[in-house]
Amino acid sequence: MKAKFIFLGMLLIPLSVYSQVGVNTDNPKAIFHVDGAKDNPNATDPTPAQQANDFVITSSGSVGIGTNTPDPSSMFEINVDNLNSDNKKGFLGPRVSLTSFTDDKTVPNPTKGLLVYNTGENTNFPYSGYAVWVGDQWETLDARPLIPGKVEDISCNSVYITPSTFTPGTAYEGIMTVPYTRGNQGVYGAQKIGPFNGFTATLKPGHFEKGDGEVYYSFKGTAITQSATYVTFKLGGVNCSTTVGSGSDVGVGQYKSYVTKNINPSIVAVKDSAKGYKVSNYLSNFDSTLPILDGKLRVDIYMTDNANNESRTITFNPRVINITLNPVKIWYSSTASNTNLSGANVILAPGGFASFSEGLYANKGSNQPSPIYNFDGVVGDQENIMVDLVINEKWYKLTFFSVVDYKDTPYDDSDNTRKFYITIHRVY
Repeated sequence: MKAKFIFLGMLLIPLSVYSQVGVNTDNPKAIFHVDGAKDNPNATDPTPAQQANDFVITSSGSVGIGTNTPDPSSMFEINVDNLNSDNKKGFLGPRVSLTSFTDDKTVPNPTKGLLVYNTGENTNFPYSGYAVWVGDQWETLDARPLIPGKVEDISCNSVYITPSTFTPGTAYEGIMTVPYTRGNQGVYGAQKIGPFNGFTATLKPGHFEKGDGEVYYSFKGTAITQSATYVTFKLGGVNCSTTVGSGSDVGVGQYKSYVTKNINPSIVAVKDSAKGYKVSNYLSNFDSTLPILDGKLRVDIYMTDNANNESRTITFNPRVINITLNPVKIWYSSTASNTNLSGANVILAPGGFASFSEGLYANKGSNQPSPIYNFDGVVGDQENIMVDLVINEKWYKLTFFSVVDYKDTPYDDSDNTRKFYITIHRVY
């Protein structure tokens, strides 16, 4: 009996040393081969599609999932190339809930290079995503630190939404942009602000830039009132209070240019005994896209006379109009080609306006029937105006220019057109 056991053991030695082990297959292609679906052929190599459900360990110790030939440079290859396009699968790493960016207790004594997926469920450490231990702290896969996010300041007077206006009773969906200065590249968590005036602002978790940058809130809801919406929040350790929905999305340092459609040059303002001006002669009556500053002042132009005159006729007056139901205080100083105006602590009543000049020349001018060789300019054909204006501690620079085009028909004014050019520069 003893001899029989010795003989059986001798037979098994070659099997344990030299054979390959197959599970669900009689035709293993590696030291250890599992055919998950048991669909591999018995004599030939399995097709790529048949390998899609296989698991192998090669003689060099490499592991392959979805392939029988893992790349020689890889210790572990997962291949989903041969899965159907509607049935691809991904890699799911170990999921943990870390308590801080230096947490070495949730995963005891983590070794350098250890990879986990942090769920972000801990309110003290809201980051969600893959994190790698670098020896003394967790970092993102692109080597960004997971320290608590901080900023030096938020440019609250530059917060704006796009689109820049909303209508009461109409669903709105846009983006609220929040500029900040000197971010520390740290992590900020998800945030929800509201409801306010029917809106909520939602921020997804993320990282601040190192230096200056912007974060973007999803801004959704249905406005209850038309007036600009007051928003208060805290981000990166800084409190911010601002208004959005003002009709202006001009940030600090930005320029906006407006070119109106063609206006009939012969429009002449007729005074209204009740208001002192005729509303129908405002540019906004012809172009609804004129800018609104801080949700309170519409930048507008009052057309005062026929622009088909030869020269030296005042034809328009730049103004701002208070479109709110409350008084608005402004400071301004204008520099025009002919006259200058200014005002300090000017309080505009609801519907009231401030004029930036006594009126500007913008006529068809010389109206030459043929080209000229040299031109030194004439007096009174054309003027421009530049305005500095402050409202709610926001500083704007405005320019106005008007062009009357006689369409190369010097003896026919019926086809003439007038167009206005307006720029807004937000200085602060």
